[in-house]
Amino acid sequence: MAMVVKNNMSAVNTLNTLNKNSSDMANSLKKVSSGMRVNGAGDDASAYSISERMRVKIRSLGQCEANTETGKSMLKTAERAVNEQVDITKRLKENAIKAANDTCTDEDRKIIQKETNHLLMQMNDISYETNYNGIQLLNGRTITEPYEPSFIPRVGTSTANRGGIQITESGTDPSTKHPPLVGKKVLAGNTSPLNFDYPDLPRSLHNQGFSSLCEACSQFASVLFDANTDEVLYANDKKPIGSMSEVFVIGIKNCRTPEDIGEAILNGLAKARAKYNVPKASNAIDSHHGIKFFKSSTNPAKYSLEANEQTQIIYNGVSGDVEFTGGVLPHQSLMIQGDTKASAETRIELPNTTLNALFPGSPLDNDWKTVPRQMDYPKEWPSDFVVEGSAEYEYYDKKYGCNGDIEQIRKEKYYDEVWPYPRKGASATASCVTTIQKATRFIDDLDQALKYLVNCATTLGAQCQRMEVMNENLVTSDESTQASESLIRDADMAKEMANFTKHNVLTQAAQSALSQANQGSSGVLNLLQ
Repeated sequence: MAMVVKNNMSAVNTLNTLNKNSSDMANSLKKVSSGMRVNGAGDDASAYSISERMRVKIRSLGQCEANTETGKSMLKTAERAVNEQVDITKRLKENAIKAANDTCTDEDRKIIQKETNHLLMQMNDISYETNYNGIQLLNGRTITEPYEPSFIPRVGTSTANRGGIQITESGTDPSTKHPPLVGKKVLAGNTSPLNFDYPDLPRSLHNQGFSSLCEACSQFASVLFDANTDEVLYANDKKPIGSMSEVFVIGIKNCRTPEDIGEAILNGLAKARAKYNVPKASNAIDSHHGIKFFKSSTNPAKYSLEANEQTQIIYNGVSGDVEFTGGVLPHQSLMIQGDTKASAETRIELPNTTLNALFPGSPLDNDWKTVPRQMDYPKEWPSDFVVEGSAEYEYYDKKYGCNGDIEQIRKEKYYDEVWPYPRKGASATASCVTTIQKATRFIDDLDQALKYLVNCATTLGAQCQRMEVMNENLVTSDESTQASESLIRDADMAKEMANFTKHNVLTQAAQSALSQANQGSSGVLNLLQ
């Protein structure tokens, strides 16, 4: 090998090895000191990205665990308060039974009434004073959405004209456009005469009707007939795209002629728009397109739909049902925020246990919509649910005047014993136990209140259990995510210590070798002497 002085390649090569060993030792030292294999995106870009997302998930799950814990604490606070109210109700029933006994005098009942009044006031105080972090829990601070009527189409109804309203123009294009309305599509002009001359009025028009459609915004406006009532109902079904379908249910119970039907529509539209605060003219059947219902000035039995400077599209033979959704019920709905799809925005129900909820016939009545609807009853009654001819059958028949109607008797029993909310008319007044008759009535009302309170307590307890399960699921998810993140990011300390020791030794060896390589150039000086 040549002896040179300008380029000492042995020293250069040794120096490069020294730098590499020093860099590897520094990386190992960083991993050992931090305990992490991935300290930044430069260590492992994909692993860094995945682990950072997992870290966000872990922190979110931790907060959600805290949310469920506080939610459970809030529910337990409410549950304990309701249990106190259940105990008070037991004492109230003892007082009512005592007052209903003939061994008590009127003076005794006055004393019992005083205790009863204080107990009732205490129940109300519990409802208004029970709070968690300033949130009132049992007084119905917030209420669920009110009952909203919604039109449900009879999907699959034949598009043939099998009744409904006869429209002067005829058409053959059955509509397949989106619900809510089904029927025969009729292209009409600005004015579409309608004919209500049917036999067997009003039954022949029951649950039938007609519609107009704006194809530009897909808004239906409809009139549907109900032969079982004289009332009017307005259903507004909002669509995701922003348009909506409007349905006016017109009661025609006492209509016997086509003119009666027409007048019922005119009066019903006006009444609905006033009652439900629906904008536009009193005879308009939609809110946006100027389609109105008119009576002929020359023929009292002739009626028509008229549109403002637009061609109407009429649907004949409309059929459907109006049902209620939502509900003004004596409870408030709050949200516990979770992180998983199964627990995100979990709704919990906090009951209203104030006196006007327990006794909805009291002067403080808020008109809770607690009466069962048809959909609330079982589709099929159990065979042993009130046996015809039994003592139970006779009791409910006599108590509620059902005239032997087994269906009605079963509904009354369901309302009394199964339906979780108190029966309308239950009351608690300042004289509820002052006479035997009032005390006897108050016993029944207390049974209704107790049924409701027990349902509230069990609902709160069940929701507490749900929070526990939800918390356990979140803890499991948290642990699993942390374990996954650890596999990606945490350093194997034994391995990294071994690497550090190896690189440390190699670095020291390279330093010694560099010193020896630098000594090689000094040999050239000996040749120059």
